[in-house]
Amino acid sequence: MVGLCLACQQVRAINHFLVLVLSYRSTRMKLVVVNKLLINRGWRLITKTSRLQLLAPTEAYPDEHLIVLPVQSTTPLPTGTLDSLMRRINQTQSAPSWPQLLSRMQSLELIIEKSADVLWGRVSLNGLFLVVRGNDITCLTTQILAILPDLMVDSANSCCGLPETLSFDIRHDMTELWSFLRQLRANYIADLSGIDLTTINRFISGKEFPSPKQTIQLQQSFQELSNQLLRLSG
Repeated sequence: MVGLCLACQQVRAINHFLVLVLSYRSTRMKLVVVNKLLINRGWRLITKTSRLQLLAPTEAYPDEHLIVLPVQSTTPLPTGTLDSLMRRINQTQSAPSWPQLLSRMQSLELIIEKSADVLWGRVSLNGLFLVVRGNDITCLTTQILAILPDLMVDSANSCCGLPETLSFDIRHDMTELWSFLRQLRANYIADLSGIDLTTINRFISGKEFPSPKQTIQLQQSFQELSNQLLRLSG
């Protein structure tokens, strides 16, 4: 009976993990789900404030591996940030102390990704993955400059300090835009316009030309595509 109960618990755990993985494969994942996945993969919550949560692998020190995320919410992480975080989860091998590395840097790469009306920024070092969100780049950099010194003081290498002349090398993650552009095939236009795929292909090849009604449908679909592109790249 004990063995059967244990087997049932293992099955439930596997099913729970599959649900988490499937939610990840849906391109976006809410922060609350990300937190559960991290814990499921052997990370532990070491600190939580009103703004941030800090996680580290169960058998590692925070100055070796640390993930810093905004507090849990129903807000989904944008695709590029989520993909980068998923790759980082599996990188738990021994790494040089990130505070020492950071204390010697003069320029810090800040990767920015837009999602709806929110900007997400991330700093990815060997051993540190920090995510913040805000309304503009100044908001992101201000948060990072406020967070990093506290993280370095709390680490085992408290002698390390943030360089006073540290600057940011701004980069833009356009994963969602590239993903959207890959969808711009005939079938996507067909779905958006309500015109069947065969007819769309005949329009594209020049074998047939749209009627006034079809032209309006296409114009409306192209306008929607334009709006989506502006939201992703603006």
